[in-house]
Amino acid sequence: MEDVRYGTSFKRIREGYGYEDIFLITKEGSIVYTVNKASDLGQNLISGPLKDTNLARCFQKGLTEANFQDFEPYPPSENRYVSFIGAPIIQNDQLLGVLVLGNNTASLNKIVQQREGLGSTGETYVVGRLNDVVTYRTDRDVKKENIGEIKSDKLVEAALSGKSGTGIHNSDMMMVCYAPLNISGVNWAIFTTINIREIIAPKLEGDKEDYFTKYVRDRKYSDLFLIHPEGQVFYSVNHDAAYNTNLINGPHAGSGLGKIFRKVSESKAFGFADFEPYSPTGNEPAAFIAQPLIFQNKIDLVIALKLPIDFINKIMQERAGMGKTGETYLIGSDNLMRSDSYRNPERYSVKAAFASSEKSKIDTISSRAALSEKTGCGAIVNYNGDQVLSAYTPIKIYDSVTWALIAESDQSEAISALKNLKRLMILFAIIILVIIAIISLRLSGYIVRPIRQVIQGLINSAEKISSASAQSSASGQSLSDASSEQAASVEETTSSLEELSSMTQQNADHARQADHLMSEGRQAVDIANKTMIKLTGAMTDISEVSRETSEIVKTIDEIAFQTNLLALNAAIEAARAGEAGAGFAVVAGEVRSLAMRSADAAKNTAALIEKTVKRIQDVSQLVGVADSLFRNVETSSAKAGELVSEIAGASAEQALGIEQISKAVASIDQAIQQNAEISEETAASAEEMSSQANYLNGFVNELMGLVEGKSERGE
Repeated sequence: MEDVRYGTSFKRIREGYGYEDIFLITKEGSIVYTVNKASDLGQNLISGPLKDTNLARCFQKGLTEANFQDFEPYPPSENRYVSFIGAPIIQNDQLLGVLVLGNNTASLNKIVQQREGLGSTGETYVVGRLNDVVTYRTDRDVKKENIGEIKSDKLVEAALSGKSGTGIHNSDMMMVCYAPLNISGVNWAIFTTINIREIIAPKLEGDKEDYFTKYVRDRKYSDLFLIHPEGQVFYSVNHDAAYNTNLINGPHAGSGLGKIFRKVSESKAFGFADFEPYSPTGNEPAAFIAQPLIFQNKIDLVIALKLPIDFINKIMQERAGMGKTGETYLIGSDNLMRSDSYRNPERYSVKAAFASSEKSKIDTISSRAALSEKTGCGAIVNYNGDQVLSAYTPIKIYDSVTWALIAESDQSEAISALKNLKRLMILFAIIILVIIAIISLRLSGYIVRPIRQVIQGLINSAEKISSASAQSSASGQSLSDASSEQAASVEETTSSLEELSSMTQQNADHARQADHLMSEGRQAVDIANKTMIKLTGAMTDISEVSRETSEIVKTIDEIAFQTNLLALNAAIEAARAGEAGAGFAVVAGEVRSLAMRSADAAKNTAALIEKTVKRIQDVSQLVGVADSLFRNVETSSAKAGELVSEIAGASAEQALGIEQISKAVASIDQAIQQNAEISEETAASAEEMSSQANYLNGFVNELMGLVEGKSERGE
């Protein structure tokens, strides 16, 4: 009935959403409908054989609530892993049964196995815990692990305990990102992993090589390694035997790569490992440099480079200027080669040296000196037992690593060039001597005649030089005597001029001082003249004021007279009035008395003022006379100052002229002295010339004798 009513819809839902199956289960536990019509149809989940399956548990919980049951093998689906989602079916508040959806792994794999952006080693998967067993919930496409397989490590435990984070699987150097999945009823976590090598050394689109491979090829290194701080080598360009091993406790921990890793891990600084047998490549000698990558004072990884011996050999075996036997080579502190020998590569190459170290050690004077950090050269016996010329110097590679650089060449080859040069020089000298002899014999006749003529000319010249020297000597002596007399006269003249110059200079100084005093006198007279003018003006002002004061006193006298008359009239009127005017008469008397006293005072003041005015007029006349005298003095002082200034100027010019004459006389004196010296030198030179002329004459006679002797032999 349900198949007729719901079959078409359920099939469409299953196919559309990718479900494994769809179930209708009664509340009594009977499976009354499935899309697949498998063996589970008609089974009872309470009492039947499926009562312990995850479908039965989904049904039990589905009677009351929606729930999800984790993946488990399901027998009716050929034990494929299936999970279930169940929910109650209720109609009119009545529970009718449970609807269950079965989920297979294909739909979940389709979601988590998306490859976009994950490169070639990246993938995502789900892990879950059920009944204390941790297994995959999806298949792994890259690592080829499947759902249901056990998966457990510290990162899985962290994720299933509800933590998110990142970490590294040291065993396979996979970067892991993890996070829990919050799904009700299950304990799941999702993981994304990718190889660290692919993260650190990616390939650009279209490139066949990653960045580090191209770097090693371009820089001519032998290999490059990326090493985890815990010692795991997770990247190598050439994938030698050290790749994917641990340099702390793995099989190659004692190799040069392992030693340099531990060294830089402890120092957190750049390091160098000298050549030594390297086990991952069959004990072929190898050297390494390494640098730790540090972030927040922690080492994230160590980068190591393997150094190629071919590059060193290419430098050391440069043949320019080395001849047939010359070579340069390097020796380490262990007395083994650090570059291949040019003359004996079978025994003294780097590879042969480390393969048979006792037979290939080099112990020579040069190697010992260079390894003792000395520089020098010398003739020694080299490592082959040959006599060589050797030059040596130390090379400090890094820190405590010192190599010896030695350049050598066979002594015979070095000296052979000198011997050949010597032979050539001797042969050339013999040839030159033969040519000179032939030319001398051929040209002697042509040479002797001109030489005789030259000799005769020399004899004549020598005689003339001797005569001229004698005359020059006499003239020079006369000139010297005359110059000496002139020098004495000039010295006397110079002395007199110096005295005259001194006196003239003194007169000029006195004239300047007098001019200065006259200037000061003119200034004083000028000031006195100006003061007298001001005094005359002041006396005139005083006289004017005195006159005005006299007028005022006259006015006061007139007022006193008028007051006296008024007082007299008042007294007369008071007398007429009798007793009634008695008091007024007293006042009038007092006023009259006061007027009389004022008149007397005015008269006295007027007399004094007249006397003062007269005296001021007398003084004014005297001041006028003094002013006239001062003007005359000023005029005289100005004229005297001009005369003194002219005298001072003339004295200065005279002193300057005398000084110039003194300098001219001194120059003449110096010239005369020089003439005297030159005359003496000329006389001496003339005497020396006469002596040399006689000496030359003797040589000419000897040369004449030799030439005449050769001429006779030639004839």
